[in-house]
Amino acid sequence: MNAAGTRVGAPSGRWSRLITLHGARVHAVHPRHGNICVNDTVNAYVADGRSPSRDLTRQR
Repeated sequence: MNAAGTRVGAPSGRWSRLITLHGARVHAVHPRHGNICVNDTVNAYVADGRSPSRDLTRQR
């Protein structure tokens, strides 16, 4: 989301997923912010292709 609260940057489509980390004002929060949920989700995708079934929103 940008400063106006508009969702930006996520491609639409059946296989795309967006992980939003509220309170993070940067793109690409993995692994920069040390959020275990974000890191575990991204690491699972990189390791074996597992992705969440829907977009995720987490608190910082």
